Amino acid sequence: MANVSGDAVPVWHINEYQVSENARPPLLPVLEGDVKPSWYAHAFNDERLVVILHGKSFSVSITMDETWDEMIAYGETVGVGRHYLENIPLRI
Repeated sequence: MANVSGDAVPVWHINEYQVSENARPPLLPVLEGDVKPSWYAHAFNDERLVVILHGKSFSVSITMDETWDEMIAYGETVGVGRHYLENIPLRI
C-alpha cells in the first residue's frame, strides 16, 4: 500500500513475477535497497514466504508463526503497518 503522488487514496500494486531459486540470493539485496520505506514486496512457494522490506528481507514460514515476529517488528520500524504484515496475501 502506498501513497502515490496525484492519487486521492492509497494504492495497492500487484505484480506477478517468477524468479528461479538460483536468481533469488543476488536479487534480494537489490530489492532491499529499492523498496521504499512503508512498502514491502513478497514472494512465496509451497514452503516459504520471503518478505522484502526497506533494507532487509526475511524468509519465514508460509503460515504465520513465531518466525514472523522479527519481520513484523522490523517492518514497523520502516513504516509498514503491522496489519499489512500480519495479512500478507498468498494467492493472487
